[in-house]
Amino acid sequence: MKVFFAYTTLLFVSIIAVITLRYLLKSRPTYLIFLRFFIVGEYILVSRFFLLNIIEVRSRNLINFLIIPFVIFSLYDYFSSINQTFTYYPHVFECLLFPLIILLLFYEKLKYSTQHPIYQSPAFWIAVGFLIFSTGNFFLF
Repeated sequence: MKVFFAYTTLLFVSIIAVITLRYLLKSRPTYLIFLRFFIVGEYILVSRFFLLNIIEVRSRNLINFLIIPFVIFSLYDYFSSINQTFTYYPHVFECLLFPLIILLLFYEKLKYSTQHPIYQSPAFWIAVGFLIFSTGNFFLF
């Protein structure tokens, strides 16, 4: 649950920073940079949560490896954007990767969890929430 404390802290700081940068200081370039950091931080923290709940080494290595291309893609998208415009490509990429990671988690929970039903696990309900969040956001963009 330390990951979700960090995620909640990231959300709180993001809300304060967005209000400050966008509405009080009216600094659009700094606001866009902060949004990029937020998307990367969100992906890293949530994937770390799923990483802590997955047992198989190959799946864990895959999730660790996917963090690197996501950060590289986000940096590339930021530096290749024209006139400091904000594109949602990193967010779309994030929304594509989360369901794949969550399916890995569900597969492992069904495969290895024999003592308790899967729906009694808190990680299952958190994964369901992020699955709904990521698939719903994917269709917005």
